[in-house]
Amino acid sequence: MVAPANHSTPPPVGSADTGAEPRYYGGHCLISDDGGESWRIGFVDDTPDGVVNANESCAAQLPDGLVYFNARNQGGTAPGVRVDARSADGGGTLLRPYAPQTGLVGPVVQGSVLQVPDGPLLFAGPSDPDARAAMAVRVSHDGGRDWATALVLSADPAAYSDLVALSPTTVGLLYETGASSPYETLTFARIPAAAPGG
Repeated sequence: MVAPANHSTPPPVGSADTGAEPRYYGGHCLISDDGGESWRIGFVDDTPDGVVNANESCAAQLPDGLVYFNARNQGGTAPGVRVDARSADGGGTLLRPYAPQTGLVGPVVQGSVLQVPDGPLLFAGPSDPDARAAMAVRVSHDGGRDWATALVLSADPAAYSDLVALSPTTVGLLYETGASSPYETLTFARIPAAAPGG
């Protein structure tokens, strides 16, 4: 079992920073090899540089066994607002550090990923580049390297989301939305698993 997580690191000794600055954000994961009876820390992204500030990570296991991690880039200077990484050992280490994923356009916000069994990798999050709005499902057929928009649920304000496989043929999406604010209500949508895959 792999649980994506995030943390803050302390600033260097003597720094005037408080540690609350985005450049001290990082991602890590928790791993259980015994069905959740015990847990250990897996990889730890603890080299803050202000370029990539991984925050609010999500994860999915790809068909080839790699674990795909995707996170918001909270206040980082790297291009785009999403960063991603992969692990070949169940989250113990990363093949490379989090790097910009410019194929996922949107605001800085939490997002969610889901590997559809025998299907594509999905990402859900607002797709408006300037606001938390236009909840969309994006699809990747190459393990998160390239993304395309599969479905925009509406142009309304929208924020956090979570994807879940409901059955072999249906995906569920729970997300924040509303008419004038993305925090007015929670909406649950059922999406045919084949539709996001094209």
